[in-house]
Amino acid sequence: YTYLTTIPLALLAGGAMVRVLERLSSRPMRNGVAAMVVVILVLLSGMTRRQSALWASEAKLWAQAAQRDTNSALAAGNLAIALVVDGKAPSALPYAQRVARLRPRSASDRGLELAVLLALGESAAAANAVHRAREDEDITSEIFREAADVLISTDRVAQSLELYALAVQADPRSRKAANGYASALAMDGRLELAVGEFKRAIAIDSTYAEPYNNLGNALLALGRKAEALESYQKSVLLAPDNPEARVNLGDALVANRLFAEAIDQYERAIKLVPDHARAYNNLGFALLQSGRAREAVTALRRAVEIEPNVPGGRQNLEAALSASGNR
Repeated sequence: YTYLTTIPLALLAGGAMVRVLERLSSRPMRNGVAAMVVVILVLLSGMTRRQSALWASEAKLWAQAAQRDTNSALAAGNLAIALVVDGKAPSALPYAQRVARLRPRSASDRGLELAVLLALGESAAAANAVHRAREDEDITSEIFREAADVLISTDRVAQSLELYALAVQADPRSRKAANGYASALAMDGRLELAVGEFKRAIAIDSTYAEPYNNLGNALLALGRKAEALESYQKSVLLAPDNPEARVNLGDALVANRLFAEAIDQYERAIKLVPDHARAYNNLGFALLQSGRAREAVTALRRAVEIEPNVPGGRQNLEAALSASGNR
């Protein structure tokens, strides 16, 4: 899409070239210019294919950026994260160490280095990184939390739990540490404990929207539908432009059989993110439950068009088609 702004220039250049060819008097000259244009187009095509290959993945894109500017902490850090997510922690380590050297006072960069060391099982180096983190008391909690955030994004729940616990210990008033610890507990299946930690995060800062949303997820998973609904409503009140919070609120409304209100929340989420497959899927389900089968078919077709494997999408579509008589 970054090339879209050059389309008018390309059209103008093409038109100018046609005018030039029309004004050339001899055929050999026209053939020569035409051949030159073909060569240029072939070269540009090759360059475009090469650039497209770089955009194929985040790792390739950031690798090019990190290679071009070895002093860019942003490029090195994002490349390290992309490699860890791709399961290539050994390749990520040099970049994580580079960014930690470039910005030694950055908690996120120090945390990234610690996360990569733990992912690699480098116990001694990781212990040294933990020791250095504790020496910088003003950012100790942030370093541990940032490391945990990286690890939990790669489903290393046990390691992230340990680091979130260290972050909470270093700063018991950190709302992000408390929320992260609770999220890891929920991912570990310890939902009752997670509920308590989410409530602690809210007690630290009652204007922090994220733990309300996460608390709603945990409560809904425990079957506590009314409490989940209340928590989601507070999350949306604090962060009205968060589409995930609105979809989650819609789900809680469906669980409480409040389908009209759920439909409204899903539609609001879609306005925020027009290609939100889960919102379309859940909207279709709510419409179907409300007896609006034809509208449900439209929403569900859009859901599977955006994401063919959206959970429950095809089953919901089959049910809606059957109910609408469109099978």
